[in-house]
Amino acid sequence: KLSEVSRKNYPFCRGSYRSLKQYDKAYELIQKSYPIFCGHYGKKNRLTVWVHTCLGKIHQHLGSFQKAESILRESLRSYEKYYGEDHIQTAWVLRGLGRVCLLNKDIESAENFLDRSFKILQRKENPDRYRSLELLADVSREKANIASKKGKHKQSQIYNSAAINKLQDALHIAKTHFSPDYPHLNRLQTKLESKIKSETSKEKH
Repeated sequence: KLSEVSRKNYPFCRGSYRSLKQYDKAYELIQKSYPIFCGHYGKKNRLTVWVHTCLGKIHQHLGSFQKAESILRESLRSYEKYYGEDHIQTAWVLRGLGRVCLLNKDIESAENFLDRSFKILQRKENPDRYRSLELLADVSREKANIASKKGKHKQSQIYNSAAINKLQDALHIAKTHFSPDYPHLNRLQTKLESKIKSETSKEKH
């Protein structure tokens, strides 16, 4: 039974549910399989923790940000125990947790987790670090919006400039390590151009 459940659920855990956007189906499958993994391997087993982490990410896609954050915080403690605080696997959980905290408007925690993620991947020279950097740009943009609402326009401008710099760095990393047809290159380029255009428009006014 376990192997059958594994075959059915792993494709969703490994990320295909993101491209297919079948989040409800993914949630249903992993929600059913998680107790089975707990019973067979134990709740603290690495594979069980990994499945639980996938469940947290699905909660994020379904908009249950607080539930997602709770699960990913628990996963982070386990990953740090299993792999150490400076491991690539830990960096990926940190990034997922940072993204959820950003969605929860917990800007300080988001920045902390994403910065830790980026620094680990930077030390490992892992090309996937551009993703953490892109999210850090989103943090800067959110901080700019908050500052602007408070009337702190100079500070807002500084944060927006930081966001642009981070997007430029993220794009440079992606261009260095991936082929020109890599789909995220176009997305990053468009995002950067949109941000620059927005800031240019503000300056004119």
